[in-house]
Amino acid sequence: AVFVLLVRVALDQSVRRIMVDAAFQRVSPVEVEQVVRANLRGGFMTADLERMRRAVESLAWVDRARIHRVWPDGLRIEVVEQIAAARWGDDGLLNTRGELFMTGSRHVPQELPRLDGPAGTEADVAQRYLAIQGRLVEQGLRIVALRLDARGAWEMDLANGVTVRLGRRQVDDRME
Repeated sequence: AVFVLLVRVALDQSVRRIMVDAAFQRVSPVEVEQVVRANLRGGFMTADLERMRRAVESLAWVDRARIHRVWPDGLRIEVVEQIAAARWGDDGLLNTRGELFMTGSRHVPQELPRLDGPAGTEADVAQRYLAIQGRLVEQGLRIVALRLDARGAWEMDLANGVTVRLGRRQVDDRME
């Protein structure tokens, strides 16, 4: 046990290199490196990779991150950015899984469909959007907005300017 401890201490050199891999569009490598350095405790062997991963994933546009040790004194961080699939309300963004990953955004891509509903319904509204849009695209139509109100009623705006109120009951039947 003493030998293992001595070897670990001898190998626990300070981290000198941080390499960041990603196809960056919204997050910068400098941002990721700063977060890693701010959360780096210990050396090469004792650094808490899980803590650093959680810190990197807390950045607004980061979907997932993986951190690996690179012998003898480095860390490699792989970052996958969020992909905005829809707007949520006035200033939110949903990812491709229907998860709200950003609110209060100043740069909301207007070409994305706008989805809206009560808090906590993001995934349900996103699933309904995908189901309806799949049917409408066959007819040459496109949804630009889909709303679920507090009473559970659905309403959508089409690209051709038509607003369709589907109501609360038998939504799938009415959609057909």
